[in-house]
Amino acid sequence: MLGLNRNLRLLFLVDTLVALSMGIVSPIFPLFLQHLGATVFEVTLVLFAAGLASTLITFPVGVFSDRHGKRGVMLAGLALVSLSSLLYSRFSHWLSIIPLDVAFTSALQVLFMTRLSVIADNTESGTRATVYGTMNLVWPTGLILGPAVGGFLVDHYGWESSFYLAGLLALAGVVPTLMISESKRTDLQPEGEEGRGGSLNGRAVSLLLAVFFLLNLFGCIGRGIIDPLVPIYLSGDFHVDKTAVGLFFSVGSGVGILLSQVPIGRLADRHGRVRVMILSVATIPLYPILWPHVHSYALLAALYLLVNCLWSATWPTTSAYLMDLSPTSRRGFASSFRQSAVRLGFTLGYPLGGLLWESLGKAAPFYASGAFFALALATAVTLSRMGPPAEQKTGEADLPLP
Repeated sequence: MLGLNRNLRLLFLVDTLVALSMGIVSPIFPLFLQHLGATVFEVTLVLFAAGLASTLITFPVGVFSDRHGKRGVMLAGLALVSLSSLLYSRFSHWLSIIPLDVAFTSALQVLFMTRLSVIADNTESGTRATVYGTMNLVWPTGLILGPAVGGFLVDHYGWESSFYLAGLLALAGVVPTLMISESKRTDLQPEGEEGRGGSLNGRAVSLLLAVFFLLNLFGCIGRGIIDPLVPIYLSGDFHVDKTAVGLFFSVGSGVGILLSQVPIGRLADRHGRVRVMILSVATIPLYPILWPHVHSYALLAALYLLVNCLWSATWPTTSAYLMDLSPTSRRGFASSFRQSAVRLGFTLGYPLGGLLWESLGKAAPFYASGAFFALALATAVTLSRMGPPAEQKTGEADLPLP
């Protein structure tokens, strides 16, 4: 399948099941919390608590996976996703949902960052961004089918049916995960990478990583501000049912991601990681700013599609950028570095969006989102001026990881 080896084909299957589970739960989850009595700000507080917990576990889990293997970490993540999904509908107050959402979000975080290092272990530098783009096709699969199915099930069979299906899908991922073979700490190292040395010193690489962290942080704050508000906005202002909310996410998230992954991965391998990052982020700040002035469901779906398509275009480039700097034995920690920026961005964005919504009005979160995407663009430009590691040939020994 698309040049993927056995490990990556199995991982693709696991990721597809996880993406379906996430796609079923995440878009309707803010509406579920409202169903349990939460206000808009309280919805974002639940997401903040879960995001904070998942951020705190990122580095410890990354180090653990490097030392003790990635397969066991993935199995634990799948078990937590399944269990929390199956238990969601058993509680009747939004406060009681917080521990479950902490478990669900943290488990997804574990799975996301572990897959990054598994993919890197099974690829070579020259094709890495392309393979990341190919592997990321699981997300549009999950985000096209998942939200539509989840919304339909809630409308016709109740909340329990949606959460139960999500839990069973995650549980099914255990079987292919058990079939993935562990990569040794020193194998699968691209020829010429290990210890090749580089033209940047340790201080320069540390500065590169700081700017890289800010790029992911600012962009994910921009996403985190608006993502939980979109279903609430659609339900309140357009008076649509859960099925229509799910279809909106299927088009806006799923199709948007589908359009970007493989083409962007190939462009990044051929023309440079950071150059493609800049082109991807360049116009995103405009679209959230336009949101409050659009009064058509279809046009809003188009704007949301553009945001998701262009921001998801940074996924294969940023993943490959970081993995190019890291040896096999440290890729778990390196992937946790990227995912901590992503998770922290969403964590900070959630309550900021809810606070702006309730204090300054519905338009304020979308303007703020545009401002943070503009900051992400500025950091990408800064990164390009510092020199991308693939073009500078920065050696793996330059990466200041433990």
